[in-house]
Amino acid sequence: MTTHQAPPPTTRLREVADLTPADVHAVEAFLEERLDRVSGPAERGSDTYRVTLALRHVAVQQARLALSSLSRAAEANPADGHQRVLGRLVERWNLLMDLVAPWVDQPGWNAERWHYLPHPPERNAVVVADLDAQADATKWVRR
Repeated sequence: MTTHQAPPPTTRLREVADLTPADVHAVEAFLEERLDRVSGPAERGSDTYRVTLALRHVAVQQARLALSSLSRAAEANPADGHQRVLGRLVERWNLLMDLVAPWVDQPGWNAERWHYLPHPPERNAVVVADLDAQADATKWVRR
């Protein structure tokens, strides 16, 4: 999954702006280690083997999407949908947290960095505006 990466910052992750690629790589590596423990001894083709393979695929894809969103957030112009980009990044990070959450009480868990992030307030306003627009567009549709 990952190669050697710089360690994540040691300060508490408080908001999406504090998120770094090292955070994503650390979660991915943590998951990889746990999946290796299960899939290694599992018989190829068994349900255990297949479930760990599927979870590995989801973890890798989510990590790639989060890294892509981090890059986009760094390059985004605040006037051009920056809040949407940050919102997507939060969603992708929070899904990584869903994947890693079962190990919250295990050694190696990074309590300072690995937790859910709230959506930026501006993103919440954009989501509400989008939902309002969708509701307005569909209120005249016959059911």
